[in-house]
Amino acid sequence: MLEKLLRELERVEVFRKVAIEFKGETFPELEGWSIIDGMPYHVVDGVPHYYYIVEEVSERLFRHTPRTLDECALAVMAVTDMDEVDVIGAMEAMAIPICTSLSIKSRKPMAVIGKRKYVDDVSGYTPPTQIEIVKTTGYSETRLYANDIPRGSNVLLVEPISSTGGTLRRVTERLEENGINVVGMVSVVGKPDYKYEEEVELSGKGVKTLLKVYLKSYAETGDGHGYCETELEKTEWFRKAEPVVDAMYPRYEEAAERLLEGFG
Repeated sequence: MLEKLLRELERVEVFRKVAIEFKGETFPELEGWSIIDGMPYHVVDGVPHYYYIVEEVSERLFRHTPRTLDECALAVMAVTDMDEVDVIGAMEAMAIPICTSLSIKSRKPMAVIGKRKYVDDVSGYTPPTQIEIVKTTGYSETRLYANDIPRGSNVLLVEPISSTGGTLRRVTERLEENGINVVGMVSVVGKPDYKYEEEVELSGKGVKTLLKVYLKSYAETGDGHGYCETELEKTEWFRKAEPVVDAMYPRYEEAAERLLEGFG
């Protein structure tokens, strides 16, 4: 299960982004790969930078392969009681491909939680179901908007990668404040170095993570292309999902091939 993703994560491509949580604080005694408050950062001229990893499931830098999307969706279904779920909440933008596959397979509607605010610039009208969410991560502050999730709905939140946990926590809190029940959270990849699980738990909920990736060192090519060596952990949820996905995926692949033959 998820063999391509596992290969990508063993030596993962990274971009360094200024870590805004330090609010201008500098560390002139540090340089390069550094541990600050137990978390890895890349310090340049005293300024800490967050290691932003890029791989297939969470970034637009790479093409999304059907097999990875299908296996991610099947894994989420394997660790979730989908009978309890009314709506799948997809965090814009990179949860959308996985959640689209999940919606098709589970026959559950998907609501995109994204950056676009729907407002009439003349009258000021906004949809009555629109919920504003202010979220802060290790490298940015953003406003998100959830729409068309009725009060009393049971929502499953899916995130392709969790780092600081700020998005999952704030989305969960705001949905629950508006009478929406967050009945589950699943992250395909988690970065425990940045303490996302602890942050999510402040919402009173927990997140199920399939793969945990620990950053161990940083290396750079001559053109500034950066990579981190990692240690991977297949969690209990990965191990629970793996036999289900390995059994189910070939059936989906066979069905898709038969469908495509009908267009030949």
